[in-house]
Amino acid sequence: MKSPPFSSQIPPSGFQLSFLDVGVASGILLLACWSPLPFGSVEGWARGILHFCAFLLLAVWSVRLVLDRQPIRVRLNPGVYFLGAVLVVVGIQLLPFAPASIRSIDPFLTYLGFLHLLSLGVIYFLVINTVTTRERLRLAVSALALWGGVIALYAVIQHFMGQGQYAALRKLSVAAPFGTFVNRNHFAGFAEMIAPIALALATFRRSKGDDTRIFFAIAGILIFLALILSGSRGGWLAAVILVVCFASLATREWKQSPQITAGGLLLIPVMVGMGVWWMGVEPLAARLNANDQDTAQLKEIGRFAIWKNTMSLVRERPVLGTGLGTYEIAYPRWDRSDGRFRVEQAHNDYLQSLAELGVVGGAIVLGFLGWLFYRMWKGFHDRTTPSQVRWIRIGCLSGCVGLLVHSFVDFNLQIPSNALYFVLLVGFATTEIDSAHEE
Repeated sequence: MKSPPFSSQIPPSGFQLSFLDVGVASGILLLACWSPLPFGSVEGWARGILHFCAFLLLAVWSVRLVLDRQPIRVRLNPGVYFLGAVLVVVGIQLLPFAPASIRSIDPFLTYLGFLHLLSLGVIYFLVINTVTTRERLRLAVSALALWGGVIALYAVIQHFMGQGQYAALRKLSVAAPFGTFVNRNHFAGFAEMIAPIALALATFRRSKGDDTRIFFAIAGILIFLALILSGSRGGWLAAVILVVCFASLATREWKQSPQITAGGLLLIPVMVGMGVWWMGVEPLAARLNANDQDTAQLKEIGRFAIWKNTMSLVRERPVLGTGLGTYEIAYPRWDRSDGRFRVEQAHNDYLQSLAELGVVGGAIVLGFLGWLFYRMWKGFHDRTTPSQVRWIRIGCLSGCVGLLVHSFVDFNLQIPSNALYFVLLVGFATTEIDSAHEE
């Protein structure tokens, strides 16, 4: 009897398919570890690498889908639909025959913004389709927490060595760099997302004699310490809010394991105390009272002045905005300063989204945030969810809250690496864990 052709008759094994899933998830983590290093991936070449890797990982995942002879199962949730709706709005802005009132004022910049948003959407889609077991979720957040500790350690060393003009080992002439970021506020945005994850992993004990928690505790202390030393006032405010959020959510687990929760929460005053002691009370007080510009400059380019001018921009094009990514060329029309300082961001992610996407896009963004918090809150009330997953979600939600609070006074979501980490936290918090296929 003739043997059947090898390539067409032997299906891939479950191990091979699982290996591809793990490979995609590992690729996402490697991309996340790399993205903060080149100044938060703010330069064009770094953004290009981020976009290329996102679509490459999607291609690898598509190969896994083709190899699987079983019925296709693609995981989707409302988060994907909200992202898709924003992409539709941006697509309308790019239509050459659209009315001038809704067409982008610079199609090229909007196209780049579309590509960036699409790559972030791809990452979110891949997370909810590959990080689907408790072990993968634990390993993913553990890797990010430990890597955050490494970057925080570098930032602390840099601070005490007096290398205040260096970021990512490169000297900058005009900036307030900290760690691997051009600006201390951007580092603070990164730190406030990772710190509660490290705290959650340090709090939860998988089993008796679990010695791995000490590493997450050290990482958490380093991240909180670096956040305090960064001197970012928006970061300090966000840290206070995320700690309150974490503590309030953690009390839900108090009745089941009070000693574990109490031990984790005791890390918070230790971190704050070490930061104040190392930096000193006087420098902290001076930073709280400091103005980055003098009074005359504040009237022209301070945050309140920028926000006021941005609202004028919103009123000029209220429906679909000026076009995604066009704020820096749309703002000068309403700039009342003498032109010595260039304003590229609104220093408020919500106002900037409203200016670039209009009321329609802003409503979609608010809908996404509303769904996110509803989805997380519903997950906390589901007592069938494993305790470890609940703790991870507490850390992810607290990190998201910290960044969203900071976004009222800064533009961390315009920094590619910070936007990537926010998408990862949302993905980890909303992915469905398949308990029937635990590894």
